Formats: sequence, C-alpha cells, structure tokens
Amino acid sequence: MSDCFYNEGIGEVEEENSVIVQALYDNFHYNIKETIFKGLKIMLLWKTFLLSIKLPAKKVVFQLNRIPMDITVFYMFILLFIVSIPSLIDQLTRSTGIGSDMNVIFKLIYFFIFYYLPLTIMVFLFITFLGYLFTWVAKLMHRKLKLQILWKMIAYTTTIPFILYTVVALIYPIEDTYLLLSLVWTLVLLFTIIKVYPKRMMS
Repeated sequence: MSDCFYNEGIGEVEEENSVIVQALYDNFHYNIKETIFKGLKIMLLWKTFLLSIKLPAKKVVFQLNRIPMDITVFYMFILLFIVSIPSLIDQLTRSTGIGSDMNVIFKLIYFFIFYYLPLTIMVFLFITFLGYLFTWVAKLMHRKLKLQILWKMIAYTTTIPFILYTVVALIYPIEDTYLLLSLVWTLVLLFTIIKVYPKRMMS
C-alpha cells in the first residue's frame, strides 16, 4: 500500500514538473517571438523612413504603398514626437511663463496633453481631409486611388519637412507656423506621386 502511495506521489511530482517545464518553454518561446517581432517592426520602420526621403521615385512609391496602415500610423506617431522635441526641451527648460514652476513629471504630462496630443489630432485630421480632397484630384487626373493609399502617401511626404523643422528648431528658435511650409512640399509631391500611378482605362 505504501509503495502505491509512493508511486502516485512520484507521478504527481513528475506531472507537476512537466507542467512547469512546459510553461517555462512556452514563456521562453513567446519571449523569443516577441523579440523577433519587435526587431522586424523596428527594421520596417527604419526602412519606411529611408524610403520616405526618396519620394517621389516611382519604385519607392510602390514600395511604400505595400507598407501596412498600422505601421504608417505608428510611424506618424514617432515622427510627430520627433517634431515635438524642440517644444518639449523648451517646456522643460523654461524658467518663466505657464508651467515654469511645475515638477518635471507634471511638465511632461502638460506637454503631452496640451501640445503633443492636440498636434497629433490636428495633423491626422488634416491628412485625412487632404487625402479625401486628393481622391477627387486623382479622379480628375484619371487615376483610381483610394483614400487609404493617399493617406499613407501624404504621411510619408511629411518626413523631410518635419525632420528639417526639428533640426533647425533645435539650433535656432522658430515659430510652429513654419510647419505650414511642409504643406507646399506635400502638395508638390502628391501631384508627382499621383502621376506615377497608371491612368484608368477609359470606357
């Protein structure tokens, strides 16, 4: 009888150990997959950046067209954060004015709520509006382009003017209104990009 209980006890311990080993293996496997996925995502974002600065080359346009929409949106979040860096530095180092006497943590919260978030919303809304407007322009140019494609292309055309703004603003203080100059760049590139796509077959 004691041998029976002993064998059952060993069996339960072995089964429990097996479950623990399996759980550890699954966790390790999951962590490896997550690491690989994050690495691939970073590589894709870097590739997107490199392609964006080569617009409006025909080959580049079609390569960017294949980038998933979620990557494009995430790319814009990062790009808008980079654009916000000069304002963030100004907010953290300001000794006078609104929020100058705040703690660093509160300054960061203030910055994200009252600068980064409104900027992101405005830019996303503007890209959507411009994309919808250019669907009609594309029709007039006899190109059949959906809003999603134009949205992505508009987002990518902002890379160079946004990066240039950030670099200049870090060296020499300039007004945020100079970001509107990127609109001219975007419009010129958009017309060029639309012409890259083949014309629709006329019925």
